Amino acid sequence: GIIEFAPIACLKEMQQFLGFVNWVRKNMIPLYSTIIKILSPTLRKDYDYPKEGFPAEGPIRALKLLAKHLIELGVMAEAAAMDGSRPLEQVGDSSGIAWGGFTFQMRPDLDGFVPLLAAGKSLTPSQQAWDALTLEGYACLMMKREQNTQLGHMACICWTDHANWTRRGGLIGIE
Repeated sequence: GIIEFAPIACLKEMQQFLGFVNWVRKNMIPLYSTIIKILSPTLRKDYDYPKEGFPAEGPIRALKLLAKHLIELGVMAEAAAMDGSRPLEQVGDSSGIAWGGFTFQMRPDLDGFVPLLAAGKSLTPSQQAWDALTLEGYACLMMKREQNTQLGHMACICWTDHANWTRRGGLIGIE
């Protein structure tokens, strides 16, 4: 598995490792880009790799654990999602700097959730100027679009940080 990936002792091995975890980068933004920035010096041809291999801790470990987490995300019970017995649920939120969210489904025993999808992205400077209600709505919309792309078009229950919605309660009929 990803955790047991051999120690990295040369440029080719670093390229192979990054190629192996590259497919999960879309779900690790901005963490992936931060880690890659730390590792970028190792991609130069003149980088002097330690003979025993690149240390297993630090950025390599972070990438392995992030990839492992995303690989181990659950499997959707499509029939239960479609008949409504265990619908997909989605949480979207915005910090004002970025949006992020998860899609999940209740376990068959209804004693917890199975995570199905994690996504997020930085906001542009103009988007960062939006009011809180617009940011929350945008986070939910983008998470739903990501869900449609990754899991297909399925109905879901959408959740967000209710404090930002109720702060503007007059717009949605909540006092």
